[in-house]
Amino acid sequence: RHFVLEHVELRSESRLGLGGISVGMSIPGNGELVAFPGVVVERIPELRNYRYFVFEKEVAIVEPESSRIALVIDSTR
Repeated sequence: RHFVLEHVELRSESRLGLGGISVGMSIPGNGELVAFPGVVVERIPELRNYRYFVFEKEVAIVEPESSRIALVIDSTR
């Protein structure tokens, strides 16, 4: 988790219009999702097709098939 936080753009706050986020939550189809940087994918190849977004200092990792949040990482910890 720490490695991912070191390499994603935490200042790119999402504009999904969500009131909050949680694991399993479905993301709207018009959401602005970002691909992981190459350095992350090289170390964690499983994230190649996953996307992420930042919401209130949390990084939400979104599953490619279901568009649901698979994991939320709190960047303040």
